Amino acid sequence: MNKIKLIIALVLLSSIVIISFLVFDYYQNEDNLDQIEITQANSIITTINLDFQHTLESNLQLEDFIINELNTAAALADHINNTGNPSLKQIKSIADEFEITNIEYLDNYGNLQISSADSIHSKSPSNELLNYINYLKDTNVSYLDLGTMVNPYTNNTMYLLLRKRTQSKGFILIGIKNRNLIELRRSFGIGAKIAEFLKNSDIKYIILQDKNGIYAASDNYLETPSIQSDPFLLHSFSNKSMDTRFSQYRGQKVLEIIKPFSINDDEILTRIGFSLAQIEEVRQSSSERILFAAILTFVILIVLMSYILTRKKLTTLNIEHSKIKAHLNFILSNIADGVIALDSEMRIIVFNDAVAKTLNISQNVALNQDYFNLFNIDLFNVKEALTTKKSILLEKVKYITTDSIERFLSSTTNIIFNENSLETIIILIKDITEQLKVQKQLEVKEQQSVIGELASGIAHEIRNPLNAINIIIQRFQMEFEVKTNDEEFQRMLRILKNEIQRINNIIEQFLSFARPPKLNFQRVNLNEIVDEIIFLMENQAKQYKINIYKNYEQYTFLEIDANKIKQVLINLIQNSIEAMPDGGDIVISTQQTLEQTIIKITDSGKGIPEDKKNKIFSLYYTTKKNGNGLGLAIVHQIVSEHNGEIVCNSSINKGTTFEITLPNSHNLI
Repeated sequence: MNKIKLIIALVLLSSIVIISFLVFDYYQNEDNLDQIEITQANSIITTINLDFQHTLESNLQLEDFIINELNTAAALADHINNTGNPSLKQIKSIADEFEITNIEYLDNYGNLQISSADSIHSKSPSNELLNYINYLKDTNVSYLDLGTMVNPYTNNTMYLLLRKRTQSKGFILIGIKNRNLIELRRSFGIGAKIAEFLKNSDIKYIILQDKNGIYAASDNYLETPSIQSDPFLLHSFSNKSMDTRFSQYRGQKVLEIIKPFSINDDEILTRIGFSLAQIEEVRQSSSERILFAAILTFVILIVLMSYILTRKKLTTLNIEHSKIKAHLNFILSNIADGVIALDSEMRIIVFNDAVAKTLNISQNVALNQDYFNLFNIDLFNVKEALTTKKSILLEKVKYITTDSIERFLSSTTNIIFNENSLETIIILIKDITEQLKVQKQLEVKEQQSVIGELASGIAHEIRNPLNAINIIIQRFQMEFEVKTNDEEFQRMLRILKNEIQRINNIIEQFLSFARPPKLNFQRVNLNEIVDEIIFLMENQAKQYKINIYKNYEQYTFLEIDANKIKQVLINLIQNSIEAMPDGGDIVISTQQTLEQTIIKITDSGKGIPEDKKNKIFSLYYTTKKNGNGLGLAIVHQIVSEHNGEIVCNSSINKGTTFEITLPNSHNLI
């Protein structure tokens, strides 16, 4: 009996001991889970802050570009005013060219003189605008960026810029529709990033605050206390530290993660609310399993109790870690920018989908690979970041993928320390290849526009004396009689007239470039146009022992200005013929997809040196003795007017290929 009691007592005591261990294990797992949550949260908010910081910096560059565009348009309007009274047609032409909503000419007191707007609300300035006008009068400042305000002359909210006139008293007011600016910010701005992160169901809200209030926030969060009124927010903001707290959001318990970041010397506090629903389910599941294990201990041997306890602890931790890791991977896979994370031994532990696609490197190849072995060189300046213990920003990094595609990247390398020891290196990568391409096209378009306007003015000034010279020559022929050597005199007059005509032809090209006519889009079969051009130029090509081959189907329909595209193709084929004085081959091919058509003109000529390829589309640049530098500039202008793209690929002594990409449709009605 005593033995049985002893056994029962031992079983009860063992059960109590094991249950005590289970309870302790439960709370230990709670602590471990909380610590994992905080660690993962720190990584997530650090990554998101870097993304927000990069986005805000890009937005500032975008707004600077818009201001420069408005100022350039204002300067052009001022130039037209200096050459005479501007007409409404001229003003609207500038507005259409720069995609500007309004251009207003004001007198020295702000009263409206002329406007490109279709309807006028008032001809008098508002008090707010009058203050800006008086400020410009009293200072040497040439223009003011007024930002978003109501245009008093049209009663519309716009983004406005005010500029002094240079040669007459008065001002020029330039405005762009506010909705156009909002669409740009929405496409590239912080709002798009917040919406992107909110696609993850675990993120309930995102708030960006500064000392003045909410800087940006998700649509589902409208009110929040100021930083100064909330001690918890003020502590994180003042100490620039990452803090967490549990709070209620719409009846649900959430984990709020708070961490500030800097942008242009301004501090912004990021607050992210994470749902605890899945974690609470895991905790509930853990408590139920612990209860079950406690009951089970009454019927199993004491020898197995220790094994069960250890096994359960390891299983619980692995499950929690796997789920949290899966949540983190899901968030990283949905970030548009590339993210690479390295551990303290420089092994790659995070390599998200975006960076795999950008660098054309498989995740299976990159993960657990040594960073320096994978890239051969320190592509993102990790060594410099480790040495200086500071973030390293690279605005433009050239990268060649394994399939020989050239990409341009911007990157930010950040070091994360844990108690003075290296924990993680996070590299945020953005593919800016298309952005640079668009920026280059805009720069070329702006350069051509400004130079074209200058050429137009110069051509006008040259034409008047040329006409006078031509009249004098005609008078010489009709009114004067040469007593000696009349044949030589008449020959010299013919030469003069021919040279004057040649100058007039060049002037006509200048004027055509400066004021290109509106395109006449029609749906045509491109291949018929190419056949016609080949027929026209085949005899000239044969004189130089040049064969012209074509590679395309019978039909390739798209919407273009046929005459303009003929001009492009004739210019390019003529250049190819001149590049092969000793003969060769020209191949013309077309290829069409659902969205676009690609035209390639390839010759076997001498090629274009690398240092000259970037200049060939520039106005007035030529390598020909008798060239005027207009041909390829006009080609580039016509392709750009078709919303297309032209690229030159060339190798010395191997040949040159011009590749033109055109959209198939321009939404003709």
